[in-house]
Amino acid sequence: MSMPQRRRVVVGVSGSLGSVTALHRAADESHRTGATLWAVLAWEPPGGDLGHRGPACRPLLAECRRRAGERLLETIDDAFGIAGPGVAMEGLVVLGTPGPALLSVADRPDDLLVV
Repeated sequence: MSMPQRRRVVVGVSGSLGSVTALHRAADESHRTGATLWAVLAWEPPGGDLGHRGPACRPLLAECRRRAGERLLETIDDAFGIAGPGVAMEGLVVLGTPGPALLSVADRPDDLLVV
């Protein structure tokens, strides 16, 4: 028997002031509804995807992904400090442009997407 999935509030994070505001709004909504907060940062390789498909580019892609993860953690820390958001939270780094990446994560009927 499977457990019911918990409602999610998915928020796009980029490190901008607007995304920090969205992160706070999403945390408030998560707290109000008991949903899990999902902070999502979408990233793309320099020059787009087509130029980085070969095996020689794997180290560059790994470095870009690592930096995206660092930016996500820094933004969460800037927004909430050491205390954290006060709700259950997941962080996710997704390869892709923000719109499609966020829609691919917020794919459940009861997900709320905050941008």
